[in-house]
Amino acid sequence: MRPFGMHLAYRPVRNGWQLGARHGRMYTAPRSLFTIGAAAMMSLMALCGTASAGVVAHYSFDADATTDSGGNGLDLNASGSVSLAAGQFGSAVNLDAGEYLWNASSLFNVSTSDFAISFWYNTDSNAFSPMVTKTHTNSDLGYAIGHNGTNVSGDVRDTVGGVTTAARPGDDSTSFQHLVFQRTGSALELYVNGVLADSAVAASTVDTSNAFVVGARNISSGGAPNVGGGTFYYDGLIDELWVFDNALTAIEIANLRDGNSLVADVPEPAGLALLGTGVLLLGARLRRRRAA
Repeated sequence: MRPFGMHLAYRPVRNGWQLGARHGRMYTAPRSLFTIGAAAMMSLMALCGTASAGVVAHYSFDADATTDSGGNGLDLNASGSVSLAAGQFGSAVNLDAGEYLWNASSLFNVSTSDFAISFWYNTDSNAFSPMVTKTHTNSDLGYAIGHNGTNVSGDVRDTVGGVTTAARPGDDSTSFQHLVFQRTGSALELYVNGVLADSAVAASTVDTSNAFVVGARNISSGGAPNVGGGTFYYDGLIDELWVFDNALTAIEIANLRDGNSLVADVPEPAGLALLGTGVLLLGARLRRRRAA
């Protein structure tokens, strides 16, 4: 490593670490300084989280209502005259009842694996409203996230495979709310605005050939409604829809809520201050040794 523009080698000694500069002089830095630096790095890692999840698809709805920016090219098909409106981050897709977006790729099948679905919603309805689904409800297949007049919910196999529910935020008709529904091991979890609101035991998830849908349920692989059960619709806004092929940590969920990223954009000042303190103390110690 080369702090302060010097070429240094280092080795442990009894009271700390001994640093050797290119010109041959030796300096000893106490273990406490390295402990501070290590603690600072651990703090920053904990604050920022890790980008561990694999993105299946990401729909920002900023440039248009259909483009997947997740890297797999899973662009959505639009049924109806969907439009854009102001969202939580940039624009959101605006779906009137009867309009929906869909994609028939098998990459949206979760089988028995971990998965996570994250998005923001702002609803115009108190009726039963499927928001993000992949279902064939007559056969109890697939998964769904939606709301009714009182609750938001996430389920697999039309609740037969497990269901999580939580009270709807009281202002979800006037402002955006963040939801994450995920399977982690044998558990289903529902997060509302970054807080774990409910969990349930997850039975096996049986996939369906029906489409992955935003704004409706029971849509065929060709985009037709009422296949495998009646089609209900969502009326409102959806923003920043992410689909992951594994579960998220609580830190990653909080980061998505706060900055629409798995990794925090700006670490907390305390973590930066701790790291800076360690660097400054080490520099001061080295300068005093060199002056002597």
